[in-house]
Amino acid sequence: IYHQYSEVIEPIEAPLEELRKLQREGARMIALSTSDADCIRATLERLGVLEGFEAIYSADDFGLGKDKPEIWRMACEMHGVSAEETAVYEDSAYAMEAAAAAGCTVIDATKL
Repeated sequence: IYHQYSEVIEPIEAPLEELRKLQREGARMIALSTSDADCIRATLERLGVLEGFEAIYSADDFGLGKDKPEIWRMACEMHGVSAEETAVYEDSAYAMEAAAAAGCTVIDATKL
């Protein structure tokens, strides 16, 4: 799996461009994935955007799934921001629902 993330899987261009734009604007960013954090880190490094992230987390780091609003609140708290001032770019419906229930603004990354 690590090989696939670090060398094979290609990004969807529109979300990648949005990510680069946010980085140029100086947005604070973390990654929260159901995938292994090392895999996500390898992908972001390969795409040249890793340095823009404060932290990379796997849902396993929290002991919760991304379907739980608490995971989104915990991630916000760890970085000193409220859910209400946080935008979540997400591609899965269940995680979008949980992030919205936590109070985050949700952007459907599949529709960028």
